[in-house]
Amino acid sequence: MTVKKNDRQGNTLDRVLLSQLAYEAWLHRAQTAAAVLVGDQSSPVYIQDERAEPLPDGGLLIYVDTSLGRVSLTVPAGHWAWRTSSVMPAGVIMGVCKQQHSR
Repeated sequence: MTVKKNDRQGNTLDRVLLSQLAYEAWLHRAQTAAAVLVGDQSSPVYIQDERAEPLPDGGLLIYVDTSLGRVSLTVPAGHWAWRTSSVMPAGVIMGVCKQQHSR
C-alpha cells in the first residue's frame, strides 16, 4: 500500500483541541476507515489532511477525504476549541493508517 498525503489550505484538525469524548469518537472513526483503506490493495491510498469546519450551531465538522471517499464526524459545541499553541500534533487518521499497515 502506498500512502500519499495531500494538504489543502485552510483549517486542519491540527488547529483544533478536542474533548476526550470527541477525540475518542474521531479516533474510532479513523481506525474503522483505516482498516478499510488498508484492506483495499487495488490502488494507492490518498489521504488529505484532516479538516475542521465550524458549524453555525457552534459544533465542528471534522472530515478527511480519502481515495475511497469522505470520513466525517460532527462534534457538538462545547467539545472543541481552536488551538492557540504553535505546537501541532500529527493527524489521527494518517497515524492510524500507518499503524494498521505495519501490522
